[in-house]
Amino acid sequence: MKEPKISIIIPVYNVEKYLKRCIKSVLNQDYKNLEIYLVDDGSTDNSGNLCDYYAEIDNRIKVIHKINGGLSSARNAALEKVSGKYLTFIDSDDYVAKNYISILYKTLYENEAQISVCCELRFKLDNSNKEIFYEAPYKKYEGVKALTIIEGLRTMMTQELFDASAWGKLYLSSLFENVRYPEGINHEDIGTTFKVFCISNKIAFNSKCLYYYFQREGSILNQRNTKTLWDGIDMVEYQKNEIMKIYPELIEACDCRCFSMYCHVIKEAINSEDVKLIKYSWDKIKQLRGKIILQKNSRKKAKIAAVLSFLGKNMFIKICSII
Repeated sequence: MKEPKISIIIPVYNVEKYLKRCIKSVLNQDYKNLEIYLVDDGSTDNSGNLCDYYAEIDNRIKVIHKINGGLSSARNAALEKVSGKYLTFIDSDDYVAKNYISILYKTLYENEAQISVCCELRFKLDNSNKEIFYEAPYKKYEGVKALTIIEGLRTMMTQELFDASAWGKLYLSSLFENVRYPEGINHEDIGTTFKVFCISNKIAFNSKCLYYYFQREGSILNQRNTKTLWDGIDMVEYQKNEIMKIYPELIEACDCRCFSMYCHVIKEAINSEDVKLIKYSWDKIKQLRGKIILQKNSRKKAKIAAVLSFLGKNMFIKICSII
């Protein structure tokens, strides 16, 4: 049976130090029928030239040069052009295992699913640029697990086995026919991944760690300005409101995801001057903490945070920061 074409979308912005590592991991995949989109999102370093260089040496690579519009804009630009039956996203400062595509595809195909998900290993660089790896904070599970839409959404929102990141997943491309990432917004994955889950038939999870996620200072994840934090709140609340219209039985999972975001926001915002952001997050924590403690399927980390919140705002933030 001929392997279907799979599209890989890699947004690129000022990552010349890491881009070569990412692209090489993609070109070395043991699954060969690939279409690779490098989207140069207005880079001001040498990233755009590196994209062009690799396009010259491998005809599977296509380059899009565009004015800077952010991560969502870059992904959306490639979504307009992909021709693969399936697609995946990889961030340009990360990289993937040699069998990333083949295992995600096998997991999807053998379970007759339209989305497959793998685990990730996270890493930082020490002072000598050596990679220091550590596991993502998810529940231990070994093997492959097929999930219904409701199970997949619940698992994602309670962050039991995986979260809403765009990467680390293989999707049937047609799921994105009417779905795009919100532009100008951080935490855009939270406001998007649930949509393709909702219109899929099944999600297949594989516990193999195939994606290597770089915890880089200066990345969007590590930007702690109040705009980014407000975006996080907006996205989890938007996700909750939309899911409630279709699956009201997922209210507990939605509350759990919102609670986790409020805890993250108040911890990161405490040194800011945005009094409204701190007050809003703390009020929401107090509103939800009783529910989180009583929920059977709440994330363990969320339950602990809910209990700690009864010590008061200042002590809660201090303990969370230490942990």
